[in-house]
Amino acid sequence: MMLMGGYENVMYFARESPALPSDAVGSRFWKSVCHEKGAASLLSARRERGFAADTELDKAIRQKCLRIIILRGGAMPAWLEDGRDWGEEGHELELDSLIIRVLTLRNKSISFLRDVDEANPEIIDEVKSIAMEAYALDYDLALWPLGLAQDWRCQISRAYSQPSLNAADARANTPSHTYSSVGHAAIWNRYRALRLIINSIQKRSFFALKSLSDISFAETNMQRCQVNINNLAVDLRCGVEFSLTSQAPARGAKATAFIDTPHPSVAALLAWPLTVAVSVDAIEPPEKTWMKGALKAVARSLGHTLLESVSDHGEFKF
Repeated sequence: MMLMGGYENVMYFARESPALPSDAVGSRFWKSVCHEKGAASLLSARRERGFAADTELDKAIRQKCLRIIILRGGAMPAWLEDGRDWGEEGHELELDSLIIRVLTLRNKSISFLRDVDEANPEIIDEVKSIAMEAYALDYDLALWPLGLAQDWRCQISRAYSQPSLNAADARANTPSHTYSSVGHAAIWNRYRALRLIINSIQKRSFFALKSLSDISFAETNMQRCQVNINNLAVDLRCGVEFSLTSQAPARGAKATAFIDTPHPSVAALLAWPLTVAVSVDAIEPPEKTWMKGALKAVARSLGHTLLESVSDHGEFKF
C-alpha cells in the first residue's frame, strides 16, 4: 500500500489544480495519503489480531508513518508511540524516543506559532513552555551522537567539497563527510533534520516572545538558534553530498550525471530530510538554494511530482 501511495504521488498530483495556498502543514498534499493511512491501519489491525510480526517491514512502515505525521504536524497515535513494541533497540531506540518528542512538540507548536509575529499575552505561558521544551529537546538530541560506536560516527575533514549538483557551488574549506555506509548517512541526515525542526521552533518561539520579555534575552537565544541552524544546514548538505556521490561510478561527466539523477534507492533516503530543510525559513540562501536543487534531483529520480512542488513552491513551514 505504501508503494501504491508512491504511485499516486507520481501519477496524479500534477494533474490536480492546487487552488489552495501552501501552509505550515502542506494541506494541499493530504488528499492523496489514503494509501499511507491504509498501510498504517493494516499495521494496527495485524498487531491487534495477533498476526506474526515482520519486524523489519513493520519498523520501516512505522518510521515512514512517523515522518509523515511530523510533516503534517499531527498528533501521536498511542499505538505507534513505543519503539520497543516495534523492535527498536539500542541507539535506534534512543533516537526513536527523540523522534516521538519532536513529533509531539511540532504538533503542540502548530496552534501557537503558525504565522505568529508576536505572542498574544493570553498564550504567553504556552509559548514559553514550547521554547523551553524545544531547548531541552535540542540538548538531548545533541547528546545522542556521543554514545555512538565508531562505525556509526560521521568523520569530518576540511577539504574542497565533493562534486555537487552545481559545480559553481563547490566551495573551498567546506567540510567533507565520510560515513560507514549510505544507510548510516541517512540516519545522520534525518537526525539533522530533526534538530533543524527543533531549532526553528525555538527561534520562532523567542521571536514571538520579544515584545513580552527581555528583548536582549530573546535576541541572544534567537542568535544561538540561528548558529545551530547554520551549522546543521552545512552538515546536512555534506551528508547529502556523501549520499549522492558515494555510489557514483567515476568522477567527471558520469559522476555529474549520477548526482543530477541519483539512484532511486538513494533518492528515497534523501527525500524527507531535504523536504524538511527546504521548509525551514531560517536556513541561509546559499544552503537553501543548493538543497532545493538536490530535492529537485531527488524528485526527478523518483518521478515524484509532489516533491517537485515542495522544491518549487514551499509546501511546509517549520
